[in-house]
Amino acid sequence: MFLYDKYKNERKEYRLLSLANGIVLEDTETKEIVLDPKEELILPKLPGELIVKPALIWKIRPSKNDQIKVSYLTKGMEWESNYVVELKDKTFNLSGWVNIQNTQAQPSTM
Repeated sequence: MFLYDKYKNERKEYRLLSLANGIVLEDTETKEIVLDPKEELILPKLPGELIVKPALIWKIRPSKNDQIKVSYLTKGMEWESNYVVELKDKTFNLSGWVNIQNTQAQPSTM
């Protein structure tokens, strides 16, 4: 994979070590470790842990109750969401729009 610095117009090769708790890279030349780089990531292919399109999947059991309560636990971000439910006989379509703002400070690179 590569990191692209648009200010320097430079592209440098790195090895992806982990995505578990942030991005961890190793410089292929110097062997230096970089944590959560600010530069643009250029991946040859999408790693298995990542998805292209965000998804939220709910599994709801049939119920006689006509209300559903949904809650979320988040850390380091604020968000605002709006949902529209379209009822059709025994099914429904749910559409949602979410605005997310990252409020957690980004860790510095090494």
